[in-house]
Amino acid sequence: MLVSDNTTGTDAVEEWLIALGEPYTRFTNSAAVGMPTSDWLMYDAVLYIGTTSTGSELDSCTAYVAAGGNLLVMDNDEGYFAGSSSLFLDYLMAVYESDAGSDGLITGLEMMAGVDIDISADP
Repeated sequence: MLVSDNTTGTDAVEEWLIALGEPYTRFTNSAAVGMPTSDWLMYDAVLYIGTTSTGSELDSCTAYVAAGGNLLVMDNDEGYFAGSSSLFLDYLMAVYESDAGSDGLITGLEMMAGVDIDISADP
């Protein structure tokens, strides 16, 4: 399942799925969060393009992962907005440590212990 509100055509993830010949179903963010977790679990994976950081998006993604789903989130502010959430701490096993405008540091826990990812305006 691909969740994206892109209205200007395909994004890079969708182009990748097409190039691989992978079947997928695309939903808007609002349609996806309106679906029960059992509907999400009908898919092998959910590719979520955009923020899962607040409200129903965060709740839906957390419930899906808690039920055993495979989730890939692509968002540039996930740590900033969801750094203290159950999704971030319990499932991504990361801690968002700092933010200075567009710079920050995410430190991995458990399996990724000692791995720091520097997030900066100049990647």
